[in-house]
Amino acid sequence: MRYENNGIEIQYRECQIIREAAKKTLLEDMEFDEDILVQKKDRFLFLIRKIGREKKLKRGYCDQISRFLKHMEKSYFEAFIRYVRYLTVSERGIELMKPFFLENGKVVMPVNRHDKSVGCNLNI
Repeated sequence: MRYENNGIEIQYRECQIIREAAKKTLLEDMEFDEDILVQKKDRFLFLIRKIGREKKLKRGYCDQISRFLKHMEKSYFEAFIRYVRYLTVSERGIELMKPFFLENGKVVMPVNRHDKSVGCNLNI
């Protein structure tokens, strides 16, 4: 994940990981409940890291995602969960280069891969 001035740039693989962790977090619930995912942020981040431990090829992505989300401001995280909901319940799959507008005015842009010449990584 990368921070851009007006939102988040997220890679396709990161979208897959976030969707997988959200589904595991909400396994007991019949419908997607954004409030539960916000309340269970620590569990959500734990499951992202667990995916990285179990799937070696995803480890680097999982480490970066969990760091990024852990330090995300609460109101921003709550808005970002709307995108996670979209990923989890959408039957269209992950749509690359289709901006998703958050309630706080920020944008989530799913990309195939980060362009190394643009933007900056959030290294925390």
